[in-house]
Amino acid sequence: MDETKLLSYLKGELGDEEALQVESWCDAAPENRKILEQLYYTVFLGERAAAMDSVNVDASLTQLKDKIKQKEKTTRYSPSIKWKNYAIPLAAFLTGIVFAVGFSFLVLNKTSNFIVATTSGQRAQFVLPDGSRVWLNSSTQLAYKTSLWSRERQVDLTGEAYFEVARNEHSPFIVNSKNVKVQVLGTKFDVRARAAEDRVVTTLLKGSVRVDLPGDNRDYVLKPEQILDVNTETLHAKLSHSSSAKDVLLWMDGKLKFKQATFEEITSCLEKHFDVHFIFSDEVLKKERFTCEFLTDNDITDILDVLSLTKHFQYKMEGKQVHLSFKK
Repeated sequence: MDETKLLSYLKGELGDEEALQVESWCDAAPENRKILEQLYYTVFLGERAAAMDSVNVDASLTQLKDKIKQKEKTTRYSPSIKWKNYAIPLAAFLTGIVFAVGFSFLVLNKTSNFIVATTSGQRAQFVLPDGSRVWLNSSTQLAYKTSLWSRERQVDLTGEAYFEVARNEHSPFIVNSKNVKVQVLGTKFDVRARAAEDRVVTTLLKGSVRVDLPGDNRDYVLKPEQILDVNTETLHAKLSHSSSAKDVLLWMDGKLKFKQATFEEITSCLEKHFDVHFIFSDEVLKKERFTCEFLTDNDITDILDVLSLTKHFQYKMEGKQVHLSFKK
């Protein structure tokens, strides 16, 4: 990374895309972070503490340039998503060593937020600065937070997203949703934390994740194909296993497809997507088979209306419960 760009970044003179490139490069390796910190101390503090004989600005800059050439790395960036950079611009320096020391603390703990959001009916796929891949469902917002000082990779999620996290044992990846934290090292998982629901549902597809609940320091370690459903009002957590856990990802294609599937299999899938519970009045109805396709953005009543025309059943909704029976 060119030292001129790094210097412009510390002065707050870069545009959104260039600032993102610098911060991605900084997070790519501990050596890069040290280089940026050294540049800050060498240039800015060196100017304010010129009387300190121990500071040799010219020599330090020469050394810095050599290190940058040796450690230069490329970073991944998705041009299809326009990130919104909220990097805090650096203020002008005041005179005095006390202010210089205080300002160094602010810079090294500088936090930047990159936010991407989808509207109703829209889905998005992109790559985070650390190389992790993310798919956002409709009506979802994700904020990726970075800090020059913290090793953690943190995102704030509202809505639903599927993650394929780039493994980094020294930099844990944390998803924050309604005070529920999902922490991973490298894995594939889905988190659903819709604004209209009092719950956070974590579905693990590969690897291992730890879900931390607020209050009494409870945590749950999930294995593949396990689902943890947390009520954010009562903090009651339900851990279950599902051999069809991957069905939770059908929204990524925007469609729900069924080929000669039993009604029981279809309703099981619909329960995951629409947060409802189906109750059959007749066991025979469970075995009825359907071949059909729906959009994930369809309303649950629209889907049931279409299905009922095929097999002539009736349904009645009572809150989140759906009662199914043959038409009389």
